[in-house]
Amino acid sequence: MHIQRIQVPDFRALKNVDITFEKEFTPRIFPLGSQNGGGKSTLLQLIFVLLHCAGNPDRVEFIQNLLDGFYIKNNSGERTLATIDIWDGSLNIKIEFFVGNEDYIFNHFIGSKVDNIELMKYYNFYKNQFTAEKILPLQKKKSNIEMVLLNLRHKARKNNQSNSLSTEEQEQEKSIKQEINVIQTEIDKEIALSQKYHNLLNEALKNTQVLYICDCYNESNSTVEKLMCIVDGIDDIHEVGEFLKTISNKIFLTSHISQIFLFLQPDNRKSLFKKQDNNQNNYYQQIKIANSRLLGFFTYDFLAIDILIEAFKKARDEDFKQAVEQGGNYGNNYVKLLAELNNLLSNKKINVQPDLSGINFRIDGDQTELYPEDLSHGELKRLCIYMWLKYNNIKDAIVLMDELEISFHPDWQYQIVRDLEEWGATNQYILATHSYEICQAVTPAHVKELDPKLQARTIQ
Repeated sequence: MHIQRIQVPDFRALKNVDITFEKEFTPRIFPLGSQNGGGKSTLLQLIFVLLHCAGNPDRVEFIQNLLDGFYIKNNSGERTLATIDIWDGSLNIKIEFFVGNEDYIFNHFIGSKVDNIELMKYYNFYKNQFTAEKILPLQKKKSNIEMVLLNLRHKARKNNQSNSLSTEEQEQEKSIKQEINVIQTEIDKEIALSQKYHNLLNEALKNTQVLYICDCYNESNSTVEKLMCIVDGIDDIHEVGEFLKTISNKIFLTSHISQIFLFLQPDNRKSLFKKQDNNQNNYYQQIKIANSRLLGFFTYDFLAIDILIEAFKKARDEDFKQAVEQGGNYGNNYVKLLAELNNLLSNKKINVQPDLSGINFRIDGDQTELYPEDLSHGELKRLCIYMWLKYNNIKDAIVLMDELEISFHPDWQYQIVRDLEEWGATNQYILATHSYEICQAVTPAHVKELDPKLQARTIQ
Protein backbone atom coordinates (compact mmCIF):
# COMPACT_ATOMS: atom_id res chain seq x y z
CA MET A 1 0.00 0.00 0.00
CA HIS A 2 1.17 3.52 -0.76
CA ILE A 3 -0.49 6.91 -0.40
CA GLN A 4 0.36 8.79 -3.58
CA ARG A 5 -1.49 12.02 -2.90
CA ILE A 6 -3.52 13.67 -0.14
CA GLN A 7 -5.74 16.71 -0.69
CA VAL A 8 -7.54 18.52 2.14
CA PRO A 9 -9.42 21.70 1.17
CA ASP A 10 -10.31 22.97 4.64
CA PHE A 11 -10.12 21.06 7.92
CA ARG A 12 -9.05 22.76 11.14
CA ALA A 13 -5.56 24.19 10.51
CA LEU A 14 -5.30 22.45 7.12
CA LYS A 15 -6.09 24.77 4.21
CA ASN A 16 -5.66 23.87 0.53
CA VAL A 17 -3.33 20.95 1.30
CA ASP A 18 -2.13 19.04 -1.76
CA ILE A 19 0.88 16.77 -1.20
CA THR A 20 2.28 14.03 -3.43
CA PHE A 21 4.28 11.04 -2.18
CA GLU A 22 6.01 9.41 -5.13
CA LYS A 23 5.84 5.61 -5.01
CA GLU A 24 8.93 5.32 -7.24
CA PHE A 25 11.15 6.97 -4.63
CA THR A 26 13.59 4.86 -2.62
CA PRO A 27 13.37 4.64 0.30
CA ARG A 28 9.64 5.19 0.61
CA ILE A 29 10.20 7.41 3.63
CA PHE A 30 8.80 10.95 3.50
CA PRO A 31 9.53 13.55 6.18
CA LEU A 32 6.64 16.00 6.51
CA GLY A 33 7.69 19.34 7.96
CA SER A 34 6.08 22.59 9.03
CA GLN A 35 6.26 25.19 11.74
CA ASN A 36 4.36 24.57 14.95
CA GLY A 37 0.67 24.89 14.22
CA GLY A 38 1.08 23.91 10.58
CA GLY A 39 -1.23 20.89 10.96
CA LYS A 40 1.19 17.94 10.64
CA SER A 41 -0.37 15.95 13.48
CA THR A 42 -3.88 16.85 12.33
CA LEU A 43 -3.11 15.59 8.82
CA LEU A 44 -1.72 12.26 10.06
CA GLN A 45 -4.68 11.72 12.38
CA LEU A 46 -7.16 12.58 9.61
CA ILE A 47 -5.55 10.11 7.19
CA PHE A 48 -5.33 7.39 9.83
CA VAL A 49 -8.86 7.67 11.19
CA LEU A 50 -10.49 7.81 7.75
CA LEU A 51 -8.58 4.81 6.40
CA HIS A 52 -8.52 2.78 9.63
CA CYS A 53 -12.17 3.28 10.57
CA ALA A 54 -14.18 3.79 7.37
CA GLY A 55 -14.22 0.05 6.61
CA ASN A 56 -15.07 -0.99 10.16
CA PRO A 57 -18.50 -0.07 11.64
CA ASP A 58 -17.20 -0.69 15.18
CA ARG A 59 -14.74 2.20 14.79
CA VAL A 60 -16.82 4.92 13.13
CA GLU A 61 -17.29 6.57 16.53
CA PHE A 62 -13.69 7.80 16.19
CA ILE A 63 -14.51 9.42 12.84
CA GLN A 64 -17.51 11.14 14.42
CA ASN A 65 -15.29 12.48 17.21
CA LEU A 66 -12.72 13.73 14.70
CA LEU A 67 -15.38 15.58 12.70
CA ASP A 68 -16.77 17.44 15.69
CA GLY A 69 -17.30 21.01 14.47
CA PHE A 70 -16.96 20.08 10.77
CA TYR A 71 -20.21 20.71 8.93
CA ILE A 72 -21.60 22.07 5.68
CA LYS A 73 -21.14 25.84 5.60
CA ASN A 74 -23.41 26.86 2.73
CA ASN A 75 -26.49 25.76 0.86
CA SER A 76 -24.63 23.37 -1.45
CA GLY A 77 -25.60 20.37 0.66
CA GLU A 78 -22.09 18.88 0.67
CA ARG A 79 -18.52 19.59 1.74
CA THR A 80 -15.35 17.74 0.75
CA LEU A 81 -13.26 16.52 3.66
CA ALA A 82 -10.29 14.82 1.97
CA THR A 83 -9.24 13.06 -1.21
CA ILE A 84 -6.66 10.28 -0.92
CA ASP A 85 -4.97 8.54 -3.87
CA ILE A 86 -3.70 5.07 -3.02
CA TRP A 87 -1.61 2.54 -4.93
CA ASP A 88 -2.52 -0.97 -3.76
CA GLY A 89 0.23 -2.71 -5.71
CA SER A 90 -1.70 -3.04 -8.95
CA LEU A 91 -4.33 -0.29 -9.09
CA ASN A 92 -4.54 3.47 -8.59
CA ILE A 93 -7.55 4.07 -6.34
CA LYS A 94 -8.90 7.51 -5.45
CA ILE A 95 -11.14 7.92 -2.39
CA GLU A 96 -12.98 11.18 -1.89
CA PHE A 97 -14.51 11.61 1.56
CA PHE A 98 -17.27 14.18 1.82
CA VAL A 99 -20.09 15.19 4.11
CA GLY A 100 -23.55 15.54 2.61
CA ASN A 101 -27.04 16.09 3.90
CA GLU A 102 -29.91 13.70 3.25
CA ASP A 103 -31.45 15.71 0.41
CA TYR A 104 -28.15 16.19 -1.40
CA ILE A 105 -27.37 12.46 -1.35
CA PHE A 106 -30.81 11.49 -2.61
CA ASN A 107 -30.98 14.18 -5.28
CA HIS A 108 -27.45 13.65 -6.67
CA PHE A 109 -26.91 9.92 -6.34
CA ILE A 110 -30.29 8.24 -6.12
CA GLY A 111 -33.05 10.59 -7.30
CA SER A 112 -35.79 9.20 -9.50
CA LYS A 113 -34.08 5.80 -9.58
CA VAL A 114 -35.50 5.03 -6.16
CA ASP A 115 -38.34 2.52 -6.39
CA ASN A 116 -37.79 1.04 -2.95
CA ILE A 117 -40.82 1.93 -0.85
CA GLU A 118 -39.17 0.75 2.37
CA LEU A 119 -36.12 2.94 1.70
CA MET A 120 -38.32 6.01 1.19
CA LYS A 121 -40.18 5.22 4.40
CA TYR A 122 -36.95 5.24 6.35
CA TYR A 123 -35.74 8.33 4.48
CA ASN A 124 -38.82 10.28 5.51
CA PHE A 125 -38.46 8.96 9.06
CA TYR A 126 -34.88 10.14 9.29
CA LYS A 127 -35.78 13.61 8.09
CA ASN A 128 -38.02 14.00 11.13
CA GLN A 129 -36.23 11.96 13.80
CA PHE A 130 -32.53 11.24 13.89
CA THR A 131 -31.32 8.39 16.07
CA ALA A 132 -27.76 9.74 16.36
CA GLU A 133 -29.18 12.30 18.80
CA LYS A 134 -29.87 9.31 21.05
CA ILE A 135 -26.80 7.24 20.23
CA LEU A 136 -24.08 9.81 20.92
CA PRO A 137 -25.15 10.65 24.52
CA LEU A 138 -25.45 6.92 25.22
CA GLN A 139 -21.96 6.30 23.87
CA LYS A 140 -20.57 9.09 26.06
CA LYS A 141 -22.36 7.68 29.10
CA LYS A 142 -20.97 4.22 28.38
CA SER A 143 -17.45 5.62 27.96
CA ASN A 144 -17.66 7.38 31.33
CA ILE A 145 -18.79 4.20 33.08
CA GLU A 146 -16.01 2.21 31.40
CA MET A 147 -13.62 4.70 32.97
CA VAL A 148 -15.09 3.95 36.41
CA LEU A 149 -14.45 0.24 35.78
CA LEU A 150 -10.90 0.97 34.61
CA ASN A 151 -10.23 3.04 37.74
CA LEU A 152 -11.58 0.27 39.96
CA ARG A 153 -9.19 -2.26 38.45
CA HIS A 154 -6.30 0.23 38.60
CA LYS A 155 -6.96 0.84 42.29
CA ALA A 156 -7.12 -2.90 42.97
CA ARG A 157 -3.77 -3.49 41.23
CA LYS A 158 -2.22 -0.62 43.18
CA ASN A 159 -3.45 -1.90 46.56
CA ASN A 160 -3.09 -5.61 45.95
CA GLN A 161 -0.04 -7.07 44.21
CA SER A 162 -1.93 -10.27 43.41
CA ASN A 163 -4.20 -8.24 41.08
CA SER A 164 -7.26 -9.96 42.58
CA LEU A 165 -10.36 -7.97 43.54
CA SER A 166 -11.84 -8.06 47.02
CA THR A 167 -15.39 -9.37 47.48
CA GLU A 168 -16.71 -5.81 47.68
CA GLU A 169 -14.77 -4.80 44.56
CA GLN A 170 -16.06 -7.86 42.70
CA GLU A 171 -19.63 -6.79 43.48
CA GLN A 172 -18.84 -3.28 42.27
CA GLU A 173 -17.35 -4.67 39.09
CA LYS A 174 -20.41 -6.87 38.50
CA SER A 175 -22.76 -3.91 39.01
CA ILE A 176 -20.76 -1.66 36.66
CA LYS A 177 -20.66 -4.35 33.96
CA GLN A 178 -24.43 -4.78 34.22
CA GLU A 179 -24.91 -1.04 33.78
CA ILE A 180 -22.63 -1.06 30.75
CA ASN A 181 -24.60 -3.96 29.25
CA VAL A 182 -27.91 -2.11 29.73
CA ILE A 183 -26.56 0.97 27.95
CA GLN A 184 -25.06 -1.16 25.19
CA THR A 185 -28.46 -2.80 24.65
CA GLU A 186 -30.00 0.64 24.15
CA ILE A 187 -27.21 1.62 21.76
CA ASP A 188 -27.60 -1.62 19.79
CA LYS A 189 -31.34 -1.00 19.45
CA GLU A 190 -30.81 2.45 17.94
CA ILE A 191 -27.94 1.24 15.76
CA ALA A 192 -30.05 -1.64 14.42
CA LEU A 193 -32.71 0.85 13.33
CA SER A 194 -30.22 3.11 11.60
CA GLN A 195 -28.29 0.16 10.14
CA LYS A 196 -31.40 -1.14 8.39
CA TYR A 197 -31.89 2.21 6.73
CA HIS A 198 -28.26 2.56 5.76
CA ASN A 199 -28.13 -0.96 4.33
CA LEU A 200 -31.05 0.04 2.12
CA LEU A 201 -29.27 3.28 1.28
CA ASN A 202 -26.06 1.49 0.27
CA GLU A 203 -28.08 -0.96 -1.79
CA ALA A 204 -29.61 1.97 -3.66
CA LEU A 205 -26.12 3.43 -4.14
CA LYS A 206 -24.51 0.18 -5.35
CA ASN A 207 -24.20 1.33 -8.98
CA THR A 208 -22.89 4.81 -8.14
CA GLN A 209 -19.42 4.12 -6.62
CA VAL A 210 -20.67 6.02 -3.56
CA LEU A 211 -20.55 4.40 -0.13
CA TYR A 212 -22.12 5.51 3.15
CA ILE A 213 -19.66 5.56 6.09
CA CYS A 214 -21.43 7.03 9.11
CA ASP A 215 -23.74 9.72 10.41
CA CYS A 216 -22.32 12.93 11.83
CA TYR A 217 -24.41 14.88 14.30
CA ASN A 218 -23.34 18.44 15.01
CA GLU A 219 -24.51 19.41 18.49
CA SER A 220 -23.73 23.10 18.03
CA ASN A 221 -26.39 23.65 15.38
CA SER A 222 -28.37 20.36 15.61
CA THR A 223 -27.63 19.45 12.01
CA VAL A 224 -27.39 15.87 10.78
CA GLU A 225 -25.10 14.94 7.92
CA LYS A 226 -23.59 11.80 6.47
CA LEU A 227 -19.97 11.00 5.78
CA MET A 228 -19.78 9.35 2.37
CA CYS A 229 -16.97 8.33 0.07
CA ILE A 230 -16.68 8.13 -3.69
CA VAL A 231 -14.21 5.52 -4.91
CA ASP A 232 -12.68 5.81 -8.36
CA GLY A 233 -10.74 2.78 -9.62
CA ILE A 234 -13.05 0.04 -8.34
CA ASP A 235 -16.35 -0.55 -10.13
CA ASP A 236 -18.10 -3.00 -7.81
CA ILE A 237 -19.41 -1.38 -4.62
CA HIS A 238 -18.95 -4.65 -2.74
CA GLU A 239 -15.29 -4.66 -3.76
CA VAL A 240 -15.09 -1.08 -2.46
CA GLY A 241 -16.21 -2.32 0.94
CA GLU A 242 -13.61 -5.08 0.87
CA PHE A 243 -10.90 -2.63 -0.14
CA LEU A 244 -11.74 -0.36 2.80
CA LYS A 245 -11.53 -3.36 5.14
CA THR A 246 -8.17 -4.35 3.65
CA ILE A 247 -6.63 -0.91 3.96
CA SER A 248 -7.92 -0.58 7.53
CA ASN A 249 -5.45 -3.36 8.40
CA LYS A 250 -2.63 -1.69 6.46
CA ILE A 251 -2.63 1.79 8.00
CA PHE A 252 -0.85 2.61 11.27
CA LEU A 253 -0.35 5.69 13.41
CA THR A 254 2.40 6.07 16.01
CA SER A 255 2.71 9.11 18.23
CA HIS A 256 3.79 10.37 21.62
CA ILE A 257 1.23 9.78 24.36
CA SER A 258 0.96 13.50 25.18
CA GLN A 259 -0.34 14.33 21.70
CA ILE A 260 -3.85 15.80 21.46
CA PHE A 261 -5.71 13.01 19.70
CA LEU A 262 -8.63 14.48 17.80
CA PHE A 263 -10.38 11.12 17.51
CA LEU A 264 -11.09 11.03 21.24
CA GLN A 265 -14.40 12.48 22.40
CA PRO A 266 -14.20 16.30 22.61
CA ASP A 267 -14.76 16.34 26.38
CA ASN A 268 -11.97 13.81 26.86
CA ARG A 269 -9.54 15.89 24.80
CA LYS A 270 -10.13 18.82 27.12
CA SER A 271 -9.37 16.64 30.14
CA LEU A 272 -5.68 16.67 29.13
CA PHE A 273 -5.56 20.26 30.32
CA LYS A 274 -7.22 19.50 33.64
CA LYS A 275 -5.92 17.85 36.77
CA GLN A 276 -5.49 14.14 36.10
CA ASP A 277 -7.42 12.26 38.79
CA ASN A 278 -7.59 8.46 38.86
CA ASN A 279 -11.13 8.69 40.20
CA GLN A 280 -12.34 10.70 37.22
CA ASN A 281 -11.95 10.57 33.46
CA ASN A 282 -8.22 10.45 32.89
CA TYR A 283 -6.93 11.50 29.47
CA TYR A 284 -4.23 8.82 29.40
CA GLN A 285 -6.69 6.09 30.34
CA GLN A 286 -8.93 7.23 27.49
CA ILE A 287 -5.94 6.77 25.18
CA LYS A 288 -5.53 3.23 26.51
CA ILE A 289 -9.16 2.48 25.68
CA ALA A 290 -8.72 3.92 22.17
CA ASN A 291 -5.48 1.95 21.82
CA SER A 292 -7.34 -1.29 22.54
CA ARG A 293 -10.01 -0.57 19.91
CA LEU A 294 -7.86 0.98 17.18
CA LEU A 295 -5.53 -1.88 16.33
CA GLY A 296 -3.33 0.30 14.14
CA PHE A 297 -2.80 2.96 16.83
CA PHE A 298 0.40 2.84 18.86
CA THR A 299 1.98 5.27 21.30
CA TYR A 300 5.69 4.96 21.89
CA ASP A 301 5.14 4.86 25.65
CA PHE A 302 2.87 1.83 25.83
CA LEU A 303 4.13 -1.65 26.66
CA ALA A 304 7.79 -1.12 25.76
CA ILE A 305 8.86 -3.96 28.06
CA ASP A 306 5.65 -5.98 27.80
CA ILE A 307 6.10 -6.15 24.05
CA LEU A 308 9.64 -7.49 24.53
CA ILE A 309 8.48 -10.18 26.94
CA GLU A 310 5.59 -11.20 24.69
CA ALA A 311 7.97 -11.41 21.73
CA PHE A 312 10.26 -13.77 23.64
CA LYS A 313 7.27 -15.90 24.63
CA LYS A 314 6.15 -16.02 21.01
CA ALA A 315 9.67 -17.01 19.86
CA ARG A 316 9.85 -19.70 22.58
CA ASP A 317 6.47 -21.11 21.54
CA GLU A 318 7.46 -21.16 17.88
CA ASP A 319 10.65 -23.05 18.75
CA PHE A 320 8.69 -25.59 20.80
CA LYS A 321 6.12 -26.01 18.02
CA GLN A 322 8.93 -26.71 15.59
CA ALA A 323 10.41 -29.27 18.00
CA VAL A 324 7.05 -31.09 18.20
CA GLU A 325 6.63 -31.04 14.43
CA GLN A 326 10.22 -32.11 13.69
CA GLY A 327 10.80 -34.72 16.37
CA GLY A 328 12.76 -32.73 18.92
CA ASN A 329 14.68 -30.30 16.68
CA TYR A 330 14.08 -26.90 18.25
CA GLY A 331 14.03 -23.78 16.11
CA ASN A 332 16.29 -20.75 16.55
CA ASN A 333 13.64 -18.01 16.81
CA TYR A 334 14.49 -17.27 20.45
CA VAL A 335 18.24 -17.12 19.83
CA LYS A 336 17.77 -14.99 16.71
CA LEU A 337 15.55 -12.50 18.53
CA LEU A 338 18.05 -12.21 21.38
CA ALA A 339 20.89 -11.55 18.92
CA GLU A 340 18.89 -8.89 17.06
CA LEU A 341 18.05 -7.03 20.26
CA ASN A 342 21.63 -7.17 21.53
CA ASN A 343 22.75 -5.70 18.22
CA LEU A 344 20.31 -2.80 18.67
CA LEU A 345 21.67 -2.03 22.14
CA SER A 346 25.28 -2.06 20.89
CA ASN A 347 27.14 -1.90 24.24
CA LYS A 348 24.48 -3.64 26.35
CA LYS A 349 23.18 -7.18 26.54
CA ILE A 350 19.64 -8.17 27.35
CA ASN A 351 18.86 -10.80 30.01
CA VAL A 352 15.48 -12.47 30.17
CA GLN A 353 14.19 -14.01 33.40
CA PRO A 354 13.96 -17.84 33.05
CA ASP A 355 10.18 -17.71 33.64
CA LEU A 356 9.86 -14.81 31.15
CA SER A 357 8.47 -12.58 33.88
CA GLY A 358 10.92 -9.73 33.40
CA ILE A 359 13.97 -8.32 31.65
CA ASN A 360 17.20 -6.66 32.71
CA PHE A 361 20.39 -5.58 30.96
CA ARG A 362 24.16 -5.63 31.43
CA ILE A 363 26.87 -3.44 30.00
CA ASP A 364 29.54 -5.38 28.10
CA GLY A 365 32.31 -6.37 30.48
CA ASP A 366 30.33 -5.39 33.56
CA GLN A 367 28.15 -7.77 35.58
CA THR A 368 26.12 -4.94 37.16
CA GLU A 369 22.44 -5.46 36.43
CA LEU A 370 20.57 -2.64 34.72
CA TYR A 371 16.79 -2.44 34.62
CA PRO A 372 14.57 -0.80 32.01
CA GLU A 373 14.43 2.41 34.03
CA ASP A 374 18.25 2.55 33.83
CA LEU A 375 18.14 2.75 30.04
CA SER A 376 17.69 6.11 28.37
CA HIS A 377 14.30 7.08 26.96
CA GLY A 378 15.89 6.96 23.49
CA GLU A 379 17.18 3.40 23.97
CA LEU A 380 13.80 2.20 25.19
CA LYS A 381 12.01 3.99 22.36
CA ARG A 382 14.27 2.47 19.69
CA LEU A 383 13.68 -0.99 21.16
CA CYS A 384 9.98 -0.28 21.34
CA ILE A 385 9.64 0.78 17.70
CA TYR A 386 11.70 -2.18 16.50
CA MET A 387 9.61 -4.62 18.50
CA TRP A 388 6.33 -3.00 17.44
CA LEU A 389 7.20 -3.41 13.76
CA LYS A 390 8.59 -6.91 14.14
CA TYR A 391 6.15 -8.30 16.70
CA ASN A 392 3.13 -7.15 14.68
CA ASN A 393 4.74 -8.28 11.40
CA ILE A 394 4.00 -4.91 9.77
CA LYS A 395 4.68 -5.27 6.05
CA ASP A 396 3.40 -3.61 2.85
CA ALA A 397 1.73 -1.02 5.06
CA ILE A 398 1.36 2.75 5.40
CA VAL A 399 2.99 3.88 8.66
CA LEU A 400 2.33 7.43 9.89
CA MET A 401 4.77 8.54 12.58
CA ASP A 402 4.38 11.78 14.54
CA GLU A 403 7.47 13.50 15.99
CA LEU A 404 9.57 10.38 15.82
CA GLU A 405 12.68 12.35 16.82
CA ILE A 406 11.56 13.04 20.40
CA SER A 407 14.18 11.65 22.89
CA PHE A 408 16.67 10.75 20.11
CA HIS A 409 20.17 12.23 19.89
CA PRO A 410 20.69 13.95 16.49
CA ASP A 411 22.84 10.99 15.36
CA TRP A 412 19.98 8.63 16.17
CA GLN A 413 17.49 10.93 14.44
CA TYR A 414 19.52 10.45 11.28
CA GLN A 415 19.98 6.73 11.94
CA ILE A 416 16.28 6.00 12.59
CA VAL A 417 15.53 6.56 8.90
CA ARG A 418 18.04 3.83 7.99
CA ASP A 419 16.56 1.68 10.77
CA LEU A 420 13.02 1.97 9.40
CA GLU A 421 14.26 1.08 5.94
CA GLU A 422 15.93 -2.02 7.36
CA TRP A 423 13.19 -3.07 9.80
CA GLY A 424 10.29 -2.67 7.37
CA ALA A 425 11.55 -2.08 3.86
CA THR A 426 8.19 -2.81 2.18
CA ASN A 427 6.34 -0.11 4.14
CA GLN A 428 5.69 3.51 3.28
CA TYR A 429 6.55 5.91 6.11
CA ILE A 430 5.27 9.48 6.46
CA LEU A 431 7.12 11.20 9.30
CA ALA A 432 5.70 14.43 10.75
CA THR A 433 8.84 16.07 12.08
CA HIS A 434 10.81 19.15 13.13
CA SER A 435 14.13 17.32 12.73
CA TYR A 436 16.68 18.52 10.17
CA GLU A 437 18.59 15.26 10.67
CA ILE A 438 15.59 13.17 9.58
CA CYS A 439 15.13 15.40 6.54
CA GLN A 440 18.84 15.15 5.68
CA ALA A 441 18.69 11.33 5.79
CA VAL A 442 16.74 11.33 2.50
CA THR A 443 16.88 13.40 -0.68
CA PRO A 444 15.36 16.91 -0.74
CA ALA A 445 12.63 15.59 -3.06
CA HIS A 446 11.47 13.21 -0.33
CA VAL A 447 10.80 16.08 2.08
CA LYS A 448 7.27 17.50 2.02
CA GLU A 449 6.10 20.70 3.65
CA LEU A 450 2.90 22.16 5.03
CA ASP A 451 2.61 25.94 4.83
CA PRO A 452 2.13 27.45 8.30
CA LYS A 453 -1.44 28.38 9.14
CA LEU A 454 -1.05 29.97 12.55
CA GLN A 455 -4.54 31.22 13.31
CA ALA A 456 -7.29 30.95 15.86
CA ARG A 457 -9.64 28.03 15.35
CA THR A 458 -13.10 28.95 14.16
CA ILE A 459 -16.22 26.82 13.94
CA GLN A 460 -16.09 25.01 10.63
